[in-house]
Amino acid sequence: MSDDGTSGSLDRREFLKRAGAGVAVASLPLATASRSWAGLTRKTATKPLRIGNLLTLSGPNSAPPIDVKRGFVAYVLAHGHRLGGRRVQFFDADDGNNPATAIQQVQKLVNENQVDVIEGIFFSSVLLGVRDTIDQLKVPTVVANAAANALSRDRKSDYIWRTSYSNYQLGVPLGPWAAQKIGKSGVAVISANYAAGQESAAAFKDAYEKAGGSLSGGIIFTPFPVTPDYQPYLQQAADRGAKGVWAFTAGGGEAIKFVKTYKQFGFDKQFQLFGSNNMTDPQSVLDSEADAALGIRTTANWAPTLKNKENVLFLKQYDKYGIGEPSAFAELGYVAAQVLDLALRKVHGDTTNKARFIKAMASVGAWQSPGGKVRMDPTTHNLIEPVYLRNVVKTGSGYNQPLISTLGVYKEPGA
Repeated sequence: MSDDGTSGSLDRREFLKRAGAGVAVASLPLATASRSWAGLTRKTATKPLRIGNLLTLSGPNSAPPIDVKRGFVAYVLAHGHRLGGRRVQFFDADDGNNPATAIQQVQKLVNENQVDVIEGIFFSSVLLGVRDTIDQLKVPTVVANAAANALSRDRKSDYIWRTSYSNYQLGVPLGPWAAQKIGKSGVAVISANYAAGQESAAAFKDAYEKAGGSLSGGIIFTPFPVTPDYQPYLQQAADRGAKGVWAFTAGGGEAIKFVKTYKQFGFDKQFQLFGSNNMTDPQSVLDSEADAALGIRTTANWAPTLKNKENVLFLKQYDKYGIGEPSAFAELGYVAAQVLDLALRKVHGDTTNKARFIKAMASVGAWQSPGGKVRMDPTTHNLIEPVYLRNVVKTGSGYNQPLISTLGVYKEPGA
């Protein structure tokens, strides 16, 4: 896909207003593009596409979800304010990282706001909580982050498609790497005690042991969503003789606290810290961690240094609004919009026939995302995608996470 030349020009304040922490269920119409896509034929397909953004837009873990929304908006603005030829109208719904609240918000988005599609959903616990409501209401939903394995396995829904990854895909890639680079022993695991942390940690443990490693004790779990003090948990890893610690932290402020504690108490001199990208993303988190994050290695499905046309467009659009370098979470939002655009174009923008639209989601096939060549798996409703290793460094422009290597292409195995 390419820019149709009708991208708008919002100033930084207006972009942040639209893409930042919006109020719950606030309508955000985007300006009309100068022309419609020629494929639109049905009258319903010429109406605004009503999209519900269901995300955690407030609270201590909201920074990464807000970046997801920014990435989604960046794609829409880069493509003439339209998806599948239809002008986009947003309705923000803040789930507050609470499954019960999320269920209420889904019901409101569908019954009151009459959205055509829901996108977003950041936390696995929220996704698991709203799964049945989405399935019962039969609202097509694109998950831009929440990675609960079950949604690609025993709790798969015809109406839910994930454009990020599963928790399995988050945990597995660094298992063989740790066995080779850290060693077959001396590796410990620290993880936030919720669905994403539990499943990702289990996947890492399994992959590390299959690569010949022997984990130093069991998995060390930290309270979620808030841990008052991370020092005792890091100390447990040190007491087990860890030379390296794979970590899965809660996002936002919790990640900052975890990394700063790692540095403050000198654990950086005892073991190498590596793990999932929510430990050092988005950029606001990394900037707050500052020197404490130097040398931390994380996996991600994207890196800013990737050289492909779609990544150039992504970076250019993000830079246009003066909000700094995007994070891997912003790229997830961008890809969610990209997939919707691909599927909508297959049905000429018409979402009234849900079965036809869902079939289009299954058949989007392979495409170029900012993170590389990816493919939608129609069996698991989950992306097959490359995973990269990054390293936190400090340059003249600030703190960055350049790409070290490609760890491989990973697929959610399904049931």
